[in-house]
Amino acid sequence: MGVMTNYLKQKLLDHATGVSAYTSPTLYVGFSTTTPTAAGTNITEPVGNGYARIELTSNMGDAVNGAIFSVSAISTPQSTGSWGTLTHSVLFNASTAGIALYFDDLTTSRTVETGTTITIAASALSIRLND
Repeated sequence: MGVMTNYLKQKLLDHATGVSAYTSPTLYVGFSTTTPTAAGTNITEPVGNGYARIELTSNMGDAVNGAIFSVSAISTPQSTGSWGTLTHSVLFNASTAGIALYFDDLTTSRTVETGTTITIAASALSIRLND
């Protein structure tokens, strides 16, 4: 994921400086048809038609050189209708609602129609601390 949201930056800074502890959440990857902002807004997830965020936490390897990668492929449920054209992946702290933590452009936008499953290959999803 390329962009850390302001929310997560503040939580990590508070944790690192002892202001307040931050407990690591269960992570979920979702998608947006609009471009998110660093404020964690302007996220338009598909609604219905079999769309659901994918639980990610147990699929991440050990951090190496400031990055952590998915260890196996992860897939969405098969769509039962249109999800629109997905342009961004978003990392959330909950399976529904919750707060956006990271987001990134998809390498290629993906139009999802009925019967589509999106698979992210092993090691293709990474989370990095911003420089």
